Amino acid sequence: MKRFLSKRNIQILNGILLSAILIHSVLRDIQMNNMFPEDLRNRVVGSRLQKDKIIPYTYHWQPGDGIRYFDPINESVNSTGVNNITASPFFHELLFSICDLPQRAISIIWLVLQYIFLTVMIILFTGLTTNHCRKWLLINFGILFTLTEAWKTGIGCGQHYFFIGFLIACITACLIRNKKPVFFLAGLLAAVFVLTRPIAIVLFIPYLYDYKKHLIFLSVSFAVLTLYTIFIFINPYENALYKNYMQSMVINVQNHYIAYQGLGLHVISVAADPGYSEVEGFNMAEVYKNRTENKKPFYTENGNIFVIYEKITHRKITWLALNLLSASTILLLSVLFFIRLHRNSAREPQVVLFGFVLYLMLEICLPIFRNQYNTVQWFPLVLTGLLLTTKWQTVPFLLLITGLLLNISNLSWLPMRHTLGEFAWLLSLLLLVFTSPRNQNTGLSTNEEI
Repeated sequence: MKRFLSKRNIQILNGILLSAILIHSVLRDIQMNNMFPEDLRNRVVGSRLQKDKIIPYTYHWQPGDGIRYFDPINESVNSTGVNNITASPFFHELLFSICDLPQRAISIIWLVLQYIFLTVMIILFTGLTTNHCRKWLLINFGILFTLTEAWKTGIGCGQHYFFIGFLIACITACLIRNKKPVFFLAGLLAAVFVLTRPIAIVLFIPYLYDYKKHLIFLSVSFAVLTLYTIFIFINPYENALYKNYMQSMVINVQNHYIAYQGLGLHVISVAADPGYSEVEGFNMAEVYKNRTENKKPFYTENGNIFVIYEKITHRKITWLALNLLSASTILLLSVLFFIRLHRNSAREPQVVLFGFVLYLMLEICLPIFRNQYNTVQWFPLVLTGLLLTTKWQTVPFLLLITGLLLNISNLSWLPMRHTLGEFAWLLSLLLLVFTSPRNQNTGLSTNEEI
């Protein structure tokens, strides 16, 4: 028995299990991808409109516009005037190279990219440690993450948040390596991140304390952002585009704040068929049939502070109170982190981690519904946390495991379980950030088993 349970045999069995999980996830995701991922379509339509010099955020499809701009869930003109397109103009520009392809081809490319992003992220983080057991732990977390509802909703809807997680992972890996050449790449990617998600500007806060040490990273980031801002101001179309984007975002925030949807089973929308039997490679009759027969493909929660507050108190938190809570939380944590840096120097992973924790905390506090697919952005932060953990008995490590299990499980007796999982990750990462570096073993240059 002892021979059978040797380290090598355990690793072989673990590899077989992970292979089975990965095959299951790929087959499941291919099936979901056949159901016309709805959010991917609005990204593609938004990119096409923008490429054709049409303002996308207040566009509403008409039969005479043809199939190029057709989106089954693009609502008709309403009192607000906005539609379902919410991605930033910069993200639409990133899709220019593929947006003219048929939707079916784009959908396949996007699915493949999700797995490429996952693979690269695992490779990046396993390359940051010499600890063999820690490498296996990172691989296990990576494969098991495909079982979370966050991953499944992201694939089923064709969302872009795992791309954002990929950017976070690349920036993190570059900064942890702490070498000047990769600081240039980190700065460029950070600018791309902020242009894709403007609220990500808070990630730079931890670097203000010791800005000279990170001067290359900060200089490249702000140089790119400045040049792009100048381009927006001097180009009439880009100027009008971003004004429309900002106005529509304000309206969308108001709509989200007013219309509380709570949590529940996500059902892919089945819109009225305007008469197209095929939409760029998708047989719509089969799509609608599959959607009808699979009414409950995955479970989603809105993990926002204002949603949690309303569920507990049965009252809406005021917009002013929510904004004050958001600002004060970011300010308080930043002050505490600066005090911590003044007393004890922090390792580079802690500084990087704190910047992205601020970003996700701000997202949680915003009055915009965070559907389950938003949770995938935690993935690179969790991998970073695994690099900072010591032994498995530590509280941060146990919280990271708990968060993963809660995001996989669908125990009906435990309300808001996925949101609880996110908060378990948040608490774990904050503990790792504020722990003195002399009590930590990052695994970056050690062979100690976890």
